Amino acid sequence: MLSTDYSWKDDTQYSLAETPDTIQKAYGIWNAGIGLVGAENGWTVRAVVKNIADKSYSPNLVYGGLAGVVRYVPRDNARYWGLSVRKEF
Repeated sequence: MLSTDYSWKDDTQYSLAETPDTIQKAYGIWNAGIGLVGAENGWTVRAVVKNIADKSYSPNLVYGGLAGVVRYVPRDNARYWGLSVRKEF
């Protein structure tokens, strides 16, 4: 089993004041996986890679009280990989 997906988000302005430093530039995230499925015994084992291109982005940019712009960092801000194991009964 092979899987892949790609999502794109255009430039996003996060401030009602429309300040230039609260604009997240356009970015795309590509994910992929490869797995083995045991149809007879209900096991699925998958290796996954998230954010293959290692594209850094932020889901929100806001002005903080003292620190200027605060950047929220999502889980897939950097490339990571993992293994998923599933058993159906």
